[in-house]
Amino acid sequence: MKIASNRIQSCKLLAGFFWIASLELLLAAALSLVIETDTKNAFLFGFSKTRLALVTFLLGAAVVMGVLGTVTLKRRKLCSRLQCFFNSKPWIPIIPAVLAGAMGLSILYVNPSNAAFIRLAPSLLSFWLIGIEYTALSTLLSNDTREEYQVALHGFNAISRKLYALITIALIYASLLVPIGIPALFDGTPLNTPVEFITAALFIPFAVLIDWRYFSKRQVLGIALAILAARILLSFVAPLSGISVWVSQNENPAESDHWIPTYDTILHPTMSSRMTAPYKHIRNFPVEWINDKNIHIEQVGFTLRLDSYAQLAKGERLIFITQGMERGEIELTDLETGQTVPAPLVTGAHPVDWNHPPEAPPFQRFRIQGTLIFRGAQPYQFHPAVLSDDGNIHNAFERGKLWCQLQGVELLTTQFHLIQFFQNLTGIALLATVLSGILHGLRLLHRQQVIQPIDLYLAASSVFGSAFLRLLDKPDLERIIPYGILCFGFLRLAVSWITSGTRRLKTPTRPFLLSIGVAALTLFLFLDIHELQEIFIFPQGQDSLSYQIMARYIFVEGDFLLTHSRIPPHAYKLLFPYLVGILHIIFGQSSASLFFFNAWCGFLIAYLIVIVLERNKLPWILSFNAGLILLFVLTQPSFLVFFFRFGLIEPVATLGLVMVIYYLSASRFIPALLTGIPTVLFRLDYLGGIFAALILATDPLTGSFRKVWQSVSRFVTVKWKQGLLYSLALTALPLTAILFYHRVYPNYVLNARDTVQYSMYTILEGLLRIIIGGSPSELSERFLQNPLDAVIITAILVSGTLLGILTLLWRRGVIKQVDIRWSIVLLGLLSAYIPVKPTGYSPRFSTPLLPLVIIEIALFLHQATLKSKSFDS
Repeated sequence: MKIASNRIQSCKLLAGFFWIASLELLLAAALSLVIETDTKNAFLFGFSKTRLALVTFLLGAAVVMGVLGTVTLKRRKLCSRLQCFFNSKPWIPIIPAVLAGAMGLSILYVNPSNAAFIRLAPSLLSFWLIGIEYTALSTLLSNDTREEYQVALHGFNAISRKLYALITIALIYASLLVPIGIPALFDGTPLNTPVEFITAALFIPFAVLIDWRYFSKRQVLGIALAILAARILLSFVAPLSGISVWVSQNENPAESDHWIPTYDTILHPTMSSRMTAPYKHIRNFPVEWINDKNIHIEQVGFTLRLDSYAQLAKGERLIFITQGMERGEIELTDLETGQTVPAPLVTGAHPVDWNHPPEAPPFQRFRIQGTLIFRGAQPYQFHPAVLSDDGNIHNAFERGKLWCQLQGVELLTTQFHLIQFFQNLTGIALLATVLSGILHGLRLLHRQQVIQPIDLYLAASSVFGSAFLRLLDKPDLERIIPYGILCFGFLRLAVSWITSGTRRLKTPTRPFLLSIGVAALTLFLFLDIHELQEIFIFPQGQDSLSYQIMARYIFVEGDFLLTHSRIPPHAYKLLFPYLVGILHIIFGQSSASLFFFNAWCGFLIAYLIVIVLERNKLPWILSFNAGLILLFVLTQPSFLVFFFRFGLIEPVATLGLVMVIYYLSASRFIPALLTGIPTVLFRLDYLGGIFAALILATDPLTGSFRKVWQSVSRFVTVKWKQGLLYSLALTALPLTAILFYHRVYPNYVLNARDTVQYSMYTILEGLLRIIIGGSPSELSERFLQNPLDAVIITAILVSGTLLGILTLLWRRGVIKQVDIRWSIVLLGLLSAYIPVKPTGYSPRFSTPLLPLVIIEIALFLHQATLKSKSFDS
């Protein structure tokens, strides 16, 4: 009887799925007809043949789905066959994920026009919704049992496997960084093309988070070693392509030998930069030195000196498209005859007139030398291009026509293509190794029931949604980020609620990584993916600009200890300029890598909070929601600017603080100490919180007021030696740096003048600023500009802080069962702001408080839920 009832229920589910899908396809067909028509190439009533074919397909599919729904409900045999289909293979439920990912990649590859994509949008969205419904249905109908998830590694084997994985990952990154002169898929440092950036900044970290054990395999280590060896060999064989560029602030061409070094100079010491792509506007030029005090973009003027070699085929001519140039010339010298003629300079503001094309010398192997002076607030452009006899203009860099070295023009065409082929082959092998790690990890997690098909589908939906993101400009994209993250979270929770009677997840961490992490990182990726070769102009007088200037002093001008900089280093946040400079060396002059690094920090903070709450035996849905809310708050307008988009220190410092919490909550003292030392060097303000986090190494402290404080006293008495060692290790390097800079700089000031506390009033005012997310006037202004933003941030900060203080003082009712350790960490964090006044950038100084108050709230809600269930029983 029960089996028959289940079959009837399954038939109803299948019929409902087909009917809902039919309705969605009908709506997509109707919307496709409503969208504005294009009279160009129209066939019938303004509709193109393609659109009519699409609408016909949608209507036909809707009819088929509707008929299937009716037949399934009436014919039990068909229903049974369909149910058997869903249970026949474990890969059946992930078909929509594969299709969604493939569809997204296809759209990104084809890159249709915005108008064409908008006409396709209704059908694409209907297919996506059907995919979600199919995924939920397959989970409901599935009745398979899977093997237990085993992750524990013990003893020497665990250490050796981690070492193998670490070496393999290091080899993969080293392969990416090897500079090779030939233009190809991966040409090495700087990693400033989309495929290089996505591989290094998204795919590899993602693969490690999914399953680092893949990289501990000896065969993967061997492949990584072979790729690195091949790329090093290619770097010695391949000549250097591009144009050697020297930049000078002096406008006199005769004095342009006083050139300015850049981050490129670290790799190529004899020049300012190696030009390997067109300069489309001023932020593409190698002028990152304009990020300096009292320099405005309108006042920028510089001299560009060029020297390179070119090799053209018959029927090709080299021209230079320029704009914003005040004066200058480029000379071409034939290497065969020694003849020198001026190169044709075409104004970028006007297209090439094919009736009167620019005259260019018919040289095939020649040297290029010239000096160009750019000045003033106007559009800047410099673009070497190849003009062919058939009237087409090609990018001279992509075809290997320009070389920094004479060996380049002596390279035969077959030799060039052979080197380029092997370089592309090593790049494809590297990318395939990383993607294989991702797929291997996903397959393993799905087979072991750590993740469900909906997690894979939402991860694939991030790729699919990328096609829609290109329709948005940056301000619109920034506004939808928090709601995009929230939408993916609600979808994951909704499917979990619908399928709650089938299989239960063992852990919330990997679903959070796939459902939320991939979506969040994809959204942030699209903010700067098209600006990887551009200079970001930082605001004058801001900390973010100071970090850029210090990074330049350290790495470009060689002042490694900042003993000669015009801006004295801040010993209370010493390490950050070094991180900024390293990111510039790896990824180029653009700050896009720093902004995306902040996105990773924000996600990892939420991810680690989910893990910590899971360790405290909270239900997975509560842990999942805590991480989701944390990301949602961080992406609100008030936090978004200063956390993700301003180049400040808080993201990496807060991540360090949460990592210390993560390790100590698992009683892993040595990793916590090794993480805490650089965290204090990033932000000395967090010393109190990092030191207080040592209490997390003990068992949870619950019970009466007397009991918990006796336990705290007992912990201090027993662990005082460990605490002393911990505090000495944390403070040794910051104190050494402070003493060092006091000797180097006369009248060295550790803190800025506006951070000095003068009285009890300023102390209380500073603490209030942290707890409510800003000063009362700033909060009032925020309420007027964005009420939702202000309410969410203030409510979470205030309620979590008050709850933490209440947990310390009043141990009754539900609060009696709330762990007091987290309140001690919160109190330790706030203690740093008794001697230091938090000023500016609100709610910047509330950033480290946010994960702690969310933990407090989640623990309280868990205990309140248990109390409620106990009362109901």
